[in-house]
Amino acid sequence: MNASKFQVIQNHTDTEHKSRATFEYACFMSYRQTRTGEVPPLVQKLFENLSEEITDFWEKEIFLDRERLRAGDRYNEILACKLCKSVCMIAVYTPVYFHEQHTYCAREYYAMQQLEKTRLQGLPKSEQEKGLIIPIVLKGEEFLPLEVKSCRQYYNFESYALGGLRGNNMSYRKELRNIVKYILDRHRAFSKLDFDPCRFCTAFRFPTDQEIRPWLRGVLGPQNKFERQ
Repeated sequence: MNASKFQVIQNHTDTEHKSRATFEYACFMSYRQTRTGEVPPLVQKLFENLSEEITDFWEKEIFLDRERLRAGDRYNEILACKLCKSVCMIAVYTPVYFHEQHTYCAREYYAMQQLEKTRLQGLPKSEQEKGLIIPIVLKGEEFLPLEVKSCRQYYNFESYALGGLRGNNMSYRKELRNIVKYILDRHRAFSKLDFDPCRFCTAFRFPTDQEIRPWLRGVLGPQNKFERQ
């Protein structure tokens, strides 16, 4: 193990054992499924590569929902709780991520924004500018909404995606490691609190379609040609 990796693990271990935070997942991966309800191959590859990096530093896993089309309010409640129990959310962006007819990704994004707003208020001022949503662009950076571009650091993986997200690409692996370190840093900040940020997760719910419509129209804007596809 190299020195820098040991230092990250050691620093994280020093705070984690004192933590009251009951996070179950390192992050929740939000993505647009295929028309047949499957995980797109590039999303699966990203999940596998990022999971490998996280395993090197931490025992927490990434949550990837594979049953989004499963019916029932109870399943939606379980999924919302899993989002709430995640330190961060990775929004895997393609131009149809925010969509007026298929709103599930938008509901996840909006829900995490609400969690983010509440949770960051409990941190010191110096930590409140570091958000909990990590956008990763696989396709269509030019269509990324201003809502994201103007206020979030995002990762443009378009060139890596064209190469199939190959795990032996050193630049790609370095970006993944930076993401993992950022998630660890966010968890470390929450670990210093004297209360559990997840204490209300069993009651957490996703917003309804109706509740997000005004916000979603603002995100899409009048020029977004993908919103009705």
